[in-house]
Amino acid sequence: MFRLNQIKKNTKSILTNIVSYDTLFVQTVINTNGGIPMNQTDNAIKYLASCFLFEGIPPTAAERCLRNCELSVRDYRSGDIICSPAEGVGGLKTVLSGRAVVTGVGGSDAVLRTIEPGGIFGAAELFRPEGESYISVIRAKCATRVLTVGREDVERLIIGNTVIASNYIRFLSGRVRFLGEKIAAFTAGSTERRLACALRELPCDADGVLTMPKITELARMIGVGRASLYRALRSLEESGGIERGTDGSYRIKNRSMLEGG
Repeated sequence: MFRLNQIKKNTKSILTNIVSYDTLFVQTVINTNGGIPMNQTDNAIKYLASCFLFEGIPPTAAERCLRNCELSVRDYRSGDIICSPAEGVGGLKTVLSGRAVVTGVGGSDAVLRTIEPGGIFGAAELFRPEGESYISVIRAKCATRVLTVGREDVERLIIGNTVIASNYIRFLSGRVRFLGEKIAAFTAGSTERRLACALRELPCDADGVLTMPKITELARMIGVGRASLYRALRSLEESGGIERGTDGSYRIKNRSMLEGG
């Protein structure tokens, strides 16, 4: 019975703290080289036409589809909420410049994902049943510009084009597979394996230094106590997967070792 309750607890933690990844995602699907100069709508359309939905469609045809859509661009200040359970997503969004961070709900400030310029989010929420809330909070990390393609327009594109529909189904299948792997790792694996999974998904800088949540938050995310978490961190450090800096930060030293859990 204890084991079953623990599995339920861990699965709920995954759904709340990892699956929020709609944003998961399609990061770097668009190569913006640091942001899109928005002097013209044409620039935004050109970049958006290269996202996963339009794979297999000539760029000119994809751009023509997008020109028939209602596009909006909005600027956010640092700390502004872009999406939340109260506001929802409202369509397919892409970060044109700046940076956004994804956190869980319920007052948690643990950063689950950082969305860089070119990162797309909202795709998995397009057909969310009415009455169900979005399970993440997305905030601007700094001055951030976001392009939105309205939900109805994206639905029309998916329903009206078999290639786009196939791309969308393939995307959702990838998300389901990703979630299945995470559930298996978090419920059947050791504390070290669960921690390795969580660390792989945390944002990091170019040197591999992780943006870590508070220890209590990280322990809650993987469903263990603080003492067990500290032991798992030491174990991964001793095995060469991560490295602890003199300032207390952690750096991914060998990602392949974390992949193996």
